[in-house]
Amino acid sequence: MISRIDIYVLKKFLFVFLLVLASILMIFIVIDFVENVNKFLESPNYSLGLISRYYLYYVPHIIYLVMPVIVLIASLFSIMSMSRYNELVALQSSGVSLYRIILPLIILGIFLSIGMIGFGEFVVPEANQNRLEMLEYEMRSGNKKISQRVSRKFFQDSEGKKIYVSEYDFFRNKGKNIFIQEFDGSRMIKRLDAQYFLWDNPDWKLINVSFRDFRTTPYTYKKIDTMTVSFSGINPTELLKEKRKPEEMNYFELNVFIEQLKRMGTKTTFWEVARNSKISYPFANLIIIVFGALLAANKRRSGPALGFMIALTIIFAYYFIFKFAEIFGQNGEIPPLLASWIANIVFGVAGVIALSKVRQ
Repeated sequence: MISRIDIYVLKKFLFVFLLVLASILMIFIVIDFVENVNKFLESPNYSLGLISRYYLYYVPHIIYLVMPVIVLIASLFSIMSMSRYNELVALQSSGVSLYRIILPLIILGIFLSIGMIGFGEFVVPEANQNRLEMLEYEMRSGNKKISQRVSRKFFQDSEGKKIYVSEYDFFRNKGKNIFIQEFDGSRMIKRLDAQYFLWDNPDWKLINVSFRDFRTTPYTYKKIDTMTVSFSGINPTELLKEKRKPEEMNYFELNVFIEQLKRMGTKTTFWEVARNSKISYPFANLIIIVFGALLAANKRRSGPALGFMIALTIIFAYYFIFKFAEIFGQNGEIPPLLASWIANIVFGVAGVIALSKVRQ
């Protein structure tokens, strides 16, 4: 049953939430427009419709990225406003606990977190892919631009060979760490691991190769200085096309991709961190909204300037821990699951401690 207190708290929160959301969207769009204005003006397809469509695809990415910032500021300022004007004191004096006052924000945080998981799965990846394709292709005479480098790329040629490329430089025509597997049904029959590789039209030249043939018992293993292999339909141009980033894939696409890499014996920590973050990052909304409300409920009088500084400090601390842990996780120094969740754990524990110390 929704009470008048719930409605009042939610009204205050939503007013600040919408105001901050509109302001941040405007700031991000203006900054991005300034950075890309030359690309827009130089595009042979330049039109207001093209620019509008580009930013329509950009908005979901901004919302997903800054949602924890928005909910923190909205939580801080809505509860801080009630504290500043003694509304919290009045409610608590009438027997309403702080737990009950912030309950609607906790429930809203749960729905926001779940909603952002769905938003990040079904809206953001497709919007990001469309936006990046527009930037790379549609605004450049419709010709697909080939990137100079590719990294962490998995693909399969028309004959069924599974290939994983760690790094490849298109202009230097040199790559590092390539793994090739051949299968008979679900059974791997051959594997090639090469330290370096380069394009020697129409084939690929592998250098410092480890060759394994699993058709014999025990399997055959030998080192080869150089050898030449061919991949049906795969050349440098094809190799560098359609390079998808983690933000262009949803959780399930990343999961399939990771399983493919694991079957090839390839290190997957980078992608595992990205996959786990698809779930952990949205739940920052719940943790931060509660954390901000508890801080704002402090009875000391404070103005908007102090509230804004508190918000900046909390967000900086959260993103610092989140990104720092991500780097460690991607490098395999801590488990990917822990790397994705450690910022939420730290702030969640801090929130529970603060909540346990709250008086009626």
